[in-house]
Formats: sequence, structure tokens, C-alpha cells
Amino acid sequence: MRLLISVFMLFYMPLIVVMAFASLALILFGKTSETFSHLLTSYLTINQYFVKPRAIYNTLQESSPFIGPWFVFLLGLCINFFMLNFFIVFLNEAYSFVMNKVAVILN
Repeated sequence: MRLLISVFMLFYMPLIVVMAFASLALILFGKTSETFSHLLTSYLTINQYFVKPRAIYNTLQESSPFIGPWFVFLLGLCINFFMLNFFIVFLNEAYSFVMNKVAVILN
């Protein structure tokens, strides 16, 4: 149960970061790229980073040769950072659960 609470508490930060990236993409690339012309399509495109990061990279590189690759690099860095944190939280919660069970059994 603690694991679910931790996951729900950690859910808001990546959501805020993805919305920030979607807003930034709308501001930077909204005039030149159709995939970032509205906030909703920008948000959905940012969420597709796991499925097709190369397509997003190519689109942004055509739109803005300097800012586009840096944007994709920072997006990937943030997404990987959050995924690593989620993995660490899962490991920590599982370890705590097992150690509590061992302590109960030994006592």
C-alpha cells in the first residue's frame, strides 16, 4: 500500500515537467512545426517520446537546427531521470517491505 501512495505522490512532478516541456515546445516551435502548434498536440507529442524519439528529433531539427536537438536532449534527460527515480522508489519500498517481514518473523 505504501508503494501505491509513493507512486501517486511522485506522479505530479513528472506531469508538471511534461507540461513545462509542452509549453516550451509550443513557444519555441509552435509557429514552424505542426506537431507543436497547439498545447494539446504539443503535450501528446512530448508524451510520445518513449515510442518515437527519433521522429521528434528529426521534426525539431528541421524546424530549428540548434534549439531542436538541445530540446530533445533535455527532454530525454528529464524523462530518464524520473524513470530512474521511480525505479529507485520501487526498489526502496520493496526492500523496506521485505525487511519489515523479516523483522516480524524473527521477533
